Amino acid sequence: VYTTYTQPGPSWIFVSFNVSTPDHAIRLRDFWPRVGAIADRNESIINVPWPILLVYRPFSDHNTCSHGMNIVHTSPCIQLVRVSNPSDLTESIVRIPSSSFSNVTGGSNLAPQVITVWQQCRDNGWFLLGDLTKYVALSPKRFANVKCTKISVSVTVVGMPNEILEVTALMPVGNASATRSFSRSTKESNDRNIAFQVVTKSIRISAAGSIQVSFDDAEADRRQDETHWQYEGTQTRKV
Repeated sequence: VYTTYTQPGPSWIFVSFNVSTPDHAIRLRDFWPRVGAIADRNESIINVPWPILLVYRPFSDHNTCSHGMNIVHTSPCIQLVRVSNPSDLTESIVRIPSSSFSNVTGGSNLAPQVITVWQQCRDNGWFLLGDLTKYVALSPKRFANVKCTKISVSVTVVGMPNEILEVTALMPVGNASATRSFSRSTKESNDRNIAFQVVTKSIRISAAGSIQVSFDDAEADRRQDETHWQYEGTQTRKV
């Protein structure tokens, strides 16, 4: 199992192959940058208050996240995990499925499985996911100047003039809108009062090669078209 990460976000990408153990555990110690730490504009590390909510999903063309879809704790689109204890580095966050050994001669065990984990925006509870049709959704080649305020999350998207892209985010609903309201009694976010709604936004890059995109509560009522995004990964290491 290898991991990489991208800033902004951060988001973590775990790539696995030739895994014979069922449900191989990715633990808190396997994340870098560490969960709960984000970089500010000057690349200084800021620690986010605990508990922290993460979301993750395997890369798949089949598990679509449609605009307006409601997410509680698990769905074909995405799963939520609450991390309450930063000192327990052995805590299991994600479980990697075993590889297929049905045709080793043909390399079935070497087919990669990709799981991405996102950290919540600390000021408003939103998740900026990016383009879920690509291996690395939050590419720094695409995204710049991500800003979280108490009411919105915004980002500058870079691309070719007139290029059409889709941005996906998760809007907090109910108690999920405030990180401080999360219960510390359980790690898994199975509290029915904590929910999110998928928000997708189709954009067209301006003639200048970039466009500012913003998500806020009003975006939940706007249904958008589906498009594409691009790939980028950095800082690969084995876990």
